[in-house]
Amino acid sequence: MNTSNQQTDTLPEIWLISSWILENNQEFAKHLGGSYAKAAVIQASDLADMIISGDTDYNPNKNEENERRYELIIRNMCLLARSFSEAGFLPILSVQVHSQFYLDAFCNYLRGGVLRFVTLVDETSDSPADIDNKGLVIQARDLSTSDIIDSMLQNSGDARIM
Repeated sequence: MNTSNQQTDTLPEIWLISSWILENNQEFAKHLGGSYAKAAVIQASDLADMIISGDTDYNPNKNEENERRYELIIRNMCLLARSFSEAGFLPILSVQVHSQFYLDAFCNYLRGGVLRFVTLVDETSDSPADIDNKGLVIQARDLSTSDIIDSMLQNSGDARIM
């Protein structure tokens, strides 16, 4: 029996959570990670804290230095995600994805896996217009954290962008 055409390995899965909710911005990735036996939550804010440059803001739309820092954060988040995935952990990345350009960067760095992209918004915020139709968008107003996580898991197929 020829098994060379059969795929025995499954593709690695990575979650990318872009929360535009002003409160508890980083908690959703941690709660999603709690739904899995082995998960690694990688927060953009933790990587941003490693970069000492005077400004703690990493919004790439602010200035050229912030754009450089944001791109460095993306690259390192993806390197960590690949490393954790190879070690058997489910990587969950938490960062505000500011445009389709940066979403494409995540896709390029994470090629070869299943990427699930979720954007969380509420009445105080909207996701960037050029990525509105990508992945799963959850209007989190009036939803508990548990309801948000349940929605992510129940609609994980809709979240898949690659």
